Amino acid sequence: MAPSPLQPPETPSYVKPALRSSVGKLSDRVALAAQEFWQLHLSCLYERHGLQRVYAELFAQQRDAGFIPIWADSIGWCRLHASDASAYWLVSLVEKRSGRGTGAGRPGLPLGAEVTGVPPDCHLCFWNVLLRQCGIQIPWVTRLGRHPWILLASPFPFGAEHATVATREHLSQDWRQGGIAVDDIVAAMVDMTMGLGVGYMTGWNGYGAANSLDHCHFHALRVPLDDELPIQVAARRTGATGVISVIDDTTAFPLLAIRFAGQRDDLVANVARYVKGWHAFVGPNATESLVVVVENRGPVAFFVPRDRRVACSHALSTGFGFMEAAAGALVAGDASDRAQLCAQTFRRKVYARAARLISLRFWLAW
Repeated sequence: MAPSPLQPPETPSYVKPALRSSVGKLSDRVALAAQEFWQLHLSCLYERHGLQRVYAELFAQQRDAGFIPIWADSIGWCRLHASDASAYWLVSLVEKRSGRGTGAGRPGLPLGAEVTGVPPDCHLCFWNVLLRQCGIQIPWVTRLGRHPWILLASPFPFGAEHATVATREHLSQDWRQGGIAVDDIVAAMVDMTMGLGVGYMTGWNGYGAANSLDHCHFHALRVPLDDELPIQVAARRTGATGVISVIDDTTAFPLLAIRFAGQRDDLVANVARYVKGWHAFVGPNATESLVVVVENRGPVAFFVPRDRRVACSHALSTGFGFMEAAAGALVAGDASDRAQLCAQTFRRKVYARAARLISLRFWLAW
């Protein structure tokens, strides 16, 4: 199922209209007009050329507008090989991502621009993006699966063409609250990845698994070094290439992971069943990391079960996201302690106890 473009609402509904000056309202209309122009342009491109062309055009526009920083195009990755060369880890140092919690551009909404039903401090809500950045950051609205989502070029990327894909409505990252089903999240990830094609990936940080904002979102970006992810190499090395296969060999990959393949609807249902089963068994401390890639023209998903009580290092409790836990790529935030953590991780010392505990719980659950 391919994404389909949507039109956003025409005007914002201010919480306190009297506080928004006439000049401010004119600025908001200009920002909305810019978004509507790019929404139409990108949607026409989508109809003619597909999602990958939309993706490239949006990033070109955001670079030209100055919203994507210059350093985003110089992020480098390297491979850290095991001593026996049997496996490798992908490593990158992106120190400027440490500022992502405060957002980019204007630090807050202008006076009176708060919109009804929209948390004013959420960096991913459509109206906040539009009014806070005065049309410089362009959100493209599309439908993935059953829900409308917005595509945003990330101003704090950890890889090439890194976008945040967030629900159009403000929904919690904790799907257990009922705002969105895990099936719909996986379906959106699969549709996005298949639309972008080979060389791209999507990733999901479950609630409490390194997500920095409580607005339902996942990430899309180019696969580092345009190569296979370490978890893909581990799956092939361990023979985990079936419809549902378990990678439970710490010499190949340090954490237990489940690989899913097959037709879109079957894959979505299987991933959702395993994720919900893990949560039912572990309880409120359960969370997950998910990655979706394209292999042999079809979707492949990886699910790494997480437990927030397993905190033998700060990384395995909440600090590691989908890149580290499910893809095999370490995104270091500074050159000192994360570099040391990187070395420890690849030697599988940090992961060892957590891997045993999660593996035991997973097999008990299934």
